[in-house]
This record gives sequence, structure tokens and C-alpha cells, in this order.
Amino acid sequence: MEKDPRHWSRAYFKSDSKCDMLMNNLCEAFNRSIMDARDKPILTMLERIRLYIMLLMAGRRVLCEKWHGQVGPRIRKILEKNKGKAQWCIPKAAGQNQFEVMHHSGRTFAVDLNGHSCSCHAWDLNGIPCLHACAAISWFHGNPEDFCDAVYKKEAYLRAYEPMIMPMTSQDQWMKVNLPPLLPPKYHKQPGRPKKTRKQAVEEPKLPSNPYKLPRYDIPLKCGNCGGEGRNRSSCKEPRNPNIKPTRKRNIAKDKLAVRRRDGGDQSGGQQNMQLRQRKHSSTSQGPSQSQASQVAAASLSQPSEAADAFQSQPSQTPEPAKLSRVQQRRKRMKDQQRSHFVKDPFFHP
Repeated sequence: MEKDPRHWSRAYFKSDSKCDMLMNNLCEAFNRSIMDARDKPILTMLERIRLYIMLLMAGRRVLCEKWHGQVGPRIRKILEKNKGKAQWCIPKAAGQNQFEVMHHSGRTFAVDLNGHSCSCHAWDLNGIPCLHACAAISWFHGNPEDFCDAVYKKEAYLRAYEPMIMPMTSQDQWMKVNLPPLLPPKYHKQPGRPKKTRKQAVEEPKLPSNPYKLPRYDIPLKCGNCGGEGRNRSSCKEPRNPNIKPTRKRNIAKDKLAVRRRDGGDQSGGQQNMQLRQRKHSSTSQGPSQSQASQVAAASLSQPSEAADAFQSQPSQTPEPAKLSRVQQRRKRMKDQQRSHFVKDPFFHP
């Protein structure tokens, strides 16, 4: 269904409201300011909203009294920006406050100062003189603030914030009445977690769940189980395809440890494993085995001399000393130096 362009296109906006905003920031800002009070009970919520509006209106009245002109600081900033752009325009008077303004790009606009209108439609829409109107006003050295719409003047601003919300006493000083007390509605807990954000419209763009993760555009999902597209292995319900080679799950911890051992950065872990292998090797290689010992014992009973010769003929396997790392070698040298210094010290050995 097509929407009316008067609701979303500035070209079709009416010039009566003097507003060119396409967003509903007014209600969104007010909803944001009362977000903390919405979860409170009814009386507490209304009291906080009343206090917020009372302070807001009082503060705006004080700020309006400090204005140094006919319009506010935001409107003056827009006018200064338009006057800076008006330097690139050449106004030509046609009479009765009507001008033909030529821009440096070659385009020409018609400006009517009496009707507060311009052919660019910007002045008609928001009520603030556009750059073409500022160029026409500068032709007779006028003030652009005099040609702003009345809704931006100081008098209109004061009329908007003139009503005052009267102060109130606390609840314990209220007058007692013979009416039933105001009770909150019956509480019924809805299933699921309560929502804090507003419901977005259908045509609004959906925000990503993780803003720090880039989406995968134009990359179709491929299943590692059956080879189909549009799903992954966890959500696949098809039988496994034997032609697909299963992905290898790498053990990252073991790979990192292997790289450290190869580069020599983790000598302590390799040294511990080497010491364990040396212990196992020494326990198996220390002396003869049980069968050899039984043979030697039987031979010693029959022939003592031959048993002794057989025992001595067994090769003595002594474990090789473990290779020390650089840190361990440095510590050993320091201990040896301290020990030699302690032996040669004449105070301990006069």
C-alpha cells in the first residue's frame, strides 16, 4: 500500500506548521526522560513526572530571559550559517521587496520578502530565511532576525512556557478523605523477560544483535554433514554424506605447546617430560630384571663363583644425566660460585 507523500516527503509538506522535521524526536526525548519513573507505582510515577515538568518549564523561562536578541541561540546559529552561504549569491532587486537571486552554480531563485517565501521552498517550510533570502536582505542591509516567523520569537517562547505547575506538599500532609484508598492494579507476571526497548515498526531497519561483529554478506552457509546450503551441521536433519571429509578439530593448546618446545621458549615443560622419561628408563634399567635375578640366585646356590661371575658380567646401565635448561644452568653456576666463596672465606676458615 502506497503512503501519502505529505507524511514523509518535504516537497509535499504544508507550510502552516513551520516545521521540516521528519522524525518524532519530541515524544522520543520525553519518553527517554521518564524512563526511570515508568517502573514505579502510579503515585510515585506521577509525582516524578510532575516534578520533572515543573523544573523543565521553570528552567526554560529563565533561559529565555537571557536571550540577546529576538530569536534563540539555535535559530541564530542557523541564520549565521545561511548568511555565510549567501556570499555566493548575487541579488537583483525587482521592486516591492521582490528579488531575483542568482547562485554561483548558475541557478536562479525568486524571493519575496513581503510574503516570506522563496522558490527553493525552504523559507516557506520552516520559517527561517534561507541563504537566498539572506542575500536579498543583505542588499538593503537588513537584519534576518526580523524576517523570522513569529513562532521563533522571544514572545512566543515565553507564552509557551508561561503556565506554571504549582508546588505540592508531601503525601503525609494531604487532606484525609473518607474514600477507599487508591490501590495499584493486580499484578500478573508475564512470561519471559520484561522488555525495556520500544517495539520497532515493520519498515524500520533491524539492528544487529552484536554491533561489533561484521555480518557475512553474500556468503552462503554450507553444511558440513550433508553438503547442502542454507544450514549448518547443528541444524541439519539429513543423513551424513560419506563423500564429505570431516573437519579436523585441532587442539590449540597442544599446538601452542609444540611451538614453544620447538622454539625453545618453554624449556621447563620439556625438561619435566624428559625427567619423567629418565626416571622410567632408570627404573627399568637399574640392575638385572627379576628373571635374571632369579637365575643368578639359583646359580649362586649351586656354584657361587660362577654366580658372581654371571652377575658381574651383566652390563651396568647407568642413566644419563638430564640436560639442563639455560635457566637451570645459570642457577647452578650461581650456587657453585656461592659455595666456592663460602669455602675460601677466611672468616669461616681462618
